[in-house]
Formats: sequence, structure tokens, C-alpha cells
Amino acid sequence: MIVEEKRMKICPNCHLELDDKFRFCHQCGCKLENKVEVAFCPYCGNRIETEGEFCPYCGNVLTEEIDEKPTTQQFVHSTNQYSNNVKASNSATTVLAGIDTKDSSEVKDSEEPFFSIKHLFSYEGRRGRLSYLKVDVFWRILSEILYFFTLGSLPIMLVLALLLSYPQFCNIAKRMHDLNKPSSWALLLLILGQITAFGVHASKFLAMSNNTFLYGRLVIALIVFIPFLVLYFKEGTKGSNQFGSNPL
Repeated sequence: MIVEEKRMKICPNCHLELDDKFRFCHQCGCKLENKVEVAFCPYCGNRIETEGEFCPYCGNVLTEEIDEKPTTQQFVHSTNQYSNNVKASNSATTVLAGIDTKDSSEVKDSEEPFFSIKHLFSYEGRRGRLSYLKVDVFWRILSEILYFFTLGSLPIMLVLALLLSYPQFCNIAKRMHDLNKPSSWALLLLILGQITAFGVHASKFLAMSNNTFLYGRLVIALIVFIPFLVLYFKEGTKGSNQFGSNPL
């Protein structure tokens, strides 16, 4: 409920506050102007005691004399405008202060459901070491099981490798992002790993009868696996980086 305050006039000579109905100042006798000097803004409802074209409280243009009580619609409009201004001001303050303004309700990577599209098939954001290890072990076990049922068929193995390459790329890319590295690094590492894995599986039968193939494929697999060990143990960027906030 808005209570309208009694409108007053200000004497231009002695500055005495007088009733709006007075035509002369009863203290100095000065003639008072007809314009209402003390009234209310029709937009925000604040009391206006100064002349001007703009309200000093809400900034709206005062094109007419302020001689009416603010309506409910105008009051609501002013309240919404004031709320938006406060939010914009707070946002600017936090940006200047270097505060992370992301939605605090955003689900972190470590809190996402494991068997979800975002967790397994998206390369956006960052991923910590433990989460990366879990997803990597899952895809490696799944790929070994599928390779086992191919019965050594190289074309089928190649198709499976291509199908599993994307979710593995997503996992590596998120881990690279946690280290503040671009997705291109993940793509190169994935290609190298897939070629090595395919070569190891393809030479399995040759290695059974030839020790050179046996030890050679083992050495190559260990060398290629070193970058993946780095992803397992290297600590990610502390705080936020260019790829997002801390995933933990």
C-alpha cells in the first residue's frame, strides 16, 4: 500500500516549506509559483524536491509536471528496473574482482552419472585424474571384450576401433583440458594409441611363433603407453582455466 504524502511548496525567497495551496509565503510575503516543487515520481514513487527533466532515483524522463500518485503498474515497473540494475551492478563487480560467476548449481564432472551421454560422449569441460581413470578402464575393458569376439578378424577389429575412438577421444580431451591443453593434443594421442593397439592385436599370431615380434610389440606398447600414464598421475590446473572450472 502506497501512502501519498502531503504535497508542499518551497518558498524561492526564504526556502520555507509551505502548503501546496498557498499562493504567498506567510513569512516573507514572496509570491509562490504554481509549479509543485515537492511531489512524487510517477515511475518509482520517490519524493522529488528538485527541478529537472530526470528523476534522481530511477532516471526516467519527467516530461510532465509530477502531480499524481504513482500507479501500481508504474511501481512494479520501477521495482523490476531497480532489481535488474542491482543484478547488473553486482555482476560487473564480481567480474572486476575476478570472482567466478558461473552457476553454482552446475554439476561437476566428478558428480555426473557415469552412464550418461554428457559424461561418456562429450569432450567439453574438464576431467580429473580419478574420473579419467574410471572411464578409460571402462572403454579398455569393453574394447578387449569386443576384440575377443572378433576371432582375429582384422576388418571387424578396424570397425570396432573406429567406433570406440570417439568416446575415448572425449575422455582424453577432457583430461587434456584439465591440464590446460587443447583438444588437438588428445586427437594426436588417440591416433597414436589406436594405431599401436591395432598393430599389437594384428601381430598377435605372429608373436606366438616369433620372439622378435613378441618383444617388439611389447616395447612399442610400453613406449606409447607413457603419455597415458602422464594423464593418470599429472595434477590438473588449480582453479579455473580457459576450458572451465575445477572438475572436482
